[in-house]
Amino acid sequence: MTSEKKQEAKSLFDWDIPATPLAWDFNKNTMIEGRIERKGHVDLFEKPSEYLNVKTKEGVFTVWVSTVIHSRMEDETAVVGDYIGIKALGETTSRKGAKYLNFDVRVLKAPKEVVD
Repeated sequence: MTSEKKQEAKSLFDWDIPATPLAWDFNKNTMIEGRIERKGHVDLFEKPSEYLNVKTKEGVFTVWVSTVIHSRMEDETAVVGDYIGIKALGETTSRKGAKYLNFDVRVLKAPKEVVD
């Protein structure tokens, strides 16, 4: 292949930059803190799955919102723009005997814009 053909074959995309933020792994890093950039949901295996895109000092990460995280966030009514901290507290057992990963979720509300 000539150098001209190699130039034409070059990709129009920067494949080193992921199209979506990488998923945060609480098994490797027990805590994430940052600003909520996006809240959304996708349907996975016919079940809606909620996610957050959280901007940290290291970059933007996707946090998949478990039932426990969701209930803790509802207590705080976290919205886009708020600063959130999520810490995995380890595995615990429910009253019915089911094991699940417990979380502490803390939210600092974004300042409200002043309207003249």
